[in-house]
Amino acid sequence: MKTIHLYYRYHVEKSEEKRLIIRCVHDYTGIYAIEPNIITGKNGKPDFDSCAHFNMSHSKDLWVCALYEDEIGVDTEFIRNKDYTRVSRSVFEEEPDSNTEFFRKWCRKESYLKYTGKGLVDLHSPVDESLYYTYADIDENYVVCICTKEKADLKIIAI
Repeated sequence: MKTIHLYYRYHVEKSEEKRLIIRCVHDYTGIYAIEPNIITGKNGKPDFDSCAHFNMSHSKDLWVCALYEDEIGVDTEFIRNKDYTRVSRSVFEEEPDSNTEFFRKWCRKESYLKYTGKGLVDLHSPVDESLYYTYADIDENYVVCICTKEKADLKIIAI
């Protein structure tokens, strides 16, 4: 079975992201002599021109970067304690029972949209149930969901 590599770190500045992505690629490939070229893929989604596919997300203090040999989408959200009833009704078929469930559904949808490269433009369309959604337990205050074409193992790495 293929393995998703999910890297995470707290308190990442925007200026650090490219360096961290390169560090993740070096760890993922085991090759330290390359600096991957980040290109604009389908629908404007950032990707590498070789070596792997990646996607990243951040929320509040948590930054995550997922690398995989095929297309991938990842989203993370800090679980906030607010009333999301209006948003739930406009985005989901069934209203979530709790804020944690809301963010699990939200991350699932956003990881799918990032997988396709469509982003929030297609927010009201349903997720593709033929894809696989893997939740990562990094921190009880966050939800992290990864979307891939097929089931995969998950390796979580702090950097």
